[in-house]
Amino acid sequence: MIIRIFTCIVLFYTTSFGQNKQYINRLLQVGAYKVNANYGYYASKGDTIPQGAFTMKSFDADAASADLKQYFLLNGTFQNQMPGKAWRFQFGKFKLDGTQELVNYRLNVKLSGVFHTALVNFREGKTHGKWSHKINRVDKSNIKETLFESSALLENGLAKGIIRMEDTQAILLGRFLKSGFAHDVWEVNFGNAPDRTEQWHFKEGRLEKIVLEKDFQPKTIYLYKDNIPQAQATTVSLDHVYLKILSLQHLSDSTSYTKIGSKIASLIQQNSYCNQKINDIFTGMKSISGKAIPMPLFQVKVARYPLKEAEKAHIANLKADYEKSMEVSKFLLTNTKLNILKHADEEVFFLLSVIQEVDKKYLSVIKKIVEYQAMGVLDFWQRNRMQLQLGLDKKYSPEVLVSLQDSTNTQQKAFTGPNPALLNANEVGYAYLAKIAQYARSCVDSVAQRLNKKLSNQKIQRQLDALEKVIIQKFNQLTRLSDSLGKKLPKRYKSTTKSMRLAVNKEIKLYSTNEDLSTKSAQARGIITCLDNMKSLVSTLALLPKRWDTIQKLYTEQVWNPFTATIMNDQIKERLTDAYHKLLVPSVLTKVKVGLTCAQAKGLRSILDQLYAQMKAFRKQDTSKLERKLRRENDPNTVLELFGISTQIKNLKR
Repeated sequence: MIIRIFTCIVLFYTTSFGQNKQYINRLLQVGAYKVNANYGYYASKGDTIPQGAFTMKSFDADAASADLKQYFLLNGTFQNQMPGKAWRFQFGKFKLDGTQELVNYRLNVKLSGVFHTALVNFREGKTHGKWSHKINRVDKSNIKETLFESSALLENGLAKGIIRMEDTQAILLGRFLKSGFAHDVWEVNFGNAPDRTEQWHFKEGRLEKIVLEKDFQPKTIYLYKDNIPQAQATTVSLDHVYLKILSLQHLSDSTSYTKIGSKIASLIQQNSYCNQKINDIFTGMKSISGKAIPMPLFQVKVARYPLKEAEKAHIANLKADYEKSMEVSKFLLTNTKLNILKHADEEVFFLLSVIQEVDKKYLSVIKKIVEYQAMGVLDFWQRNRMQLQLGLDKKYSPEVLVSLQDSTNTQQKAFTGPNPALLNANEVGYAYLAKIAQYARSCVDSVAQRLNKKLSNQKIQRQLDALEKVIIQKFNQLTRLSDSLGKKLPKRYKSTTKSMRLAVNKEIKLYSTNEDLSTKSAQARGIITCLDNMKSLVSTLALLPKRWDTIQKLYTEQVWNPFTATIMNDQIKERLTDAYHKLLVPSVLTKVKVGLTCAQAKGLRSILDQLYAQMKAFRKQDTSKLERKLRRENDPNTVLELFGISTQIKNLKR
């Protein structure tokens, strides 16, 4: 596929006074797309009745950009306010190749990506005729492979006859009755894998059994083996919701099914995804047609277990508790003040960990109910199956255990919410789930109250929020840098990075416990400066091995040995190099390892940088007098003075 890029801006509004037909270009939200729609309409009694060609198109034509691009095209026809005849959809996600050609005053650009084309047909407002999808992978404007393809025949909105689905691995053929229900054997052809088969056996919409075979070993999984009782039988669409219903009702051995392949389910899932994209777009067109546009019916039957009013009330309550718990949890876990405070306050760290454990232990279960309600599948879940699948056959413990680790070991600390009796209630099903959600919310609220008390003593001005974010960012950068360099540094240097983090942690702890707002801003800036100096010191330490190699080469001369008649390397000014390598650098490293403070970081880095610069300068100078003095001197502080190094760091030790 070649995209021709050119720009043409036309503003128009025409009226055919003889027929009273008008044309409009308006912005419209359809599904995930917000694009301009072009169509004609008649005005009748204050209403607009769309008639004739309908076009929507969205395309980012910036050839200079290498970003992933979206493409959307829709062409169709309205007849008497409803869709009619053929409609064509095209969706694309792609990147431009970058190679451009100018041909006949048009700029041609090749592209690579995935394109989905859908063709649907209508008659008198109902889907009628062929309904198809095709997803191609395109490489440099050439179709490389078809990732997915499906086609079905529709008659007055109902699927009828053969349906075909295909991906890169297999082809599925199935059949619908005139009534629109799946029927007979739906079978997958795996092509080059004759030892593998999969069949779904439908009878008037009811999935009786699944027959699987791999390595010529057959397995039959029975689902709705017998007729579904009339009171429970319900018609649903053959889509992703239907697959979720089968999963919830646990009618099949899902482990065996997944292990062997589950190909039919994945093809149905993909086809459902494609159909849903079209459905979302037509749903958005209701604002144009004024009527709901019916989608095709691919029908199957399942058993339904309607929710009672009391169950609906429990679900509403647990949903409200879940949403409030998640809102509060998110606020606490992302609060910058608390994330600073947890470094110094063990209780804050514990309480934030409790929030995370409450989500894992209680809210993750409630999340499933909320999601399944949004999908509309709770009506199809047998209560006894729900009990087993969610682990409700046993009472939940009200105790939340948190693992806390210090420098020596790991220990567990327990948290119990304010009303643990909720979880011991003599309830089952949705009533008990509502109790779990209620208890989880009480835990979150209790933790929030305790943390808010902590925060009330740490009222920080707005400018501190920005400073604390910088502190967290720079602390994480220092940790990553020191961990990375720690693996590369010689053994004698490795403990220095740990000392730096301890020094910063000490400053953060002092900052966290300081309640004097008048000094906190300067203190936060001091920590930022400290982190910058520590980062520079780490970088300088990382250079020490390379600097020593440079100094050794610099202080090596080649001399002629008349006794061996060879050129030999001779180390010169050894007292200088020994003082640098064996006395001064080790003394600085000792200072870094033992009792390092933020105030010293910049000075220690400066000493190392000055030493290196001075060693390079000494090479070209007459240093005989200095070398004689070094013969009698082993104190690093005195040697620094002899080297001409100015520093406020005192009491360096060997």
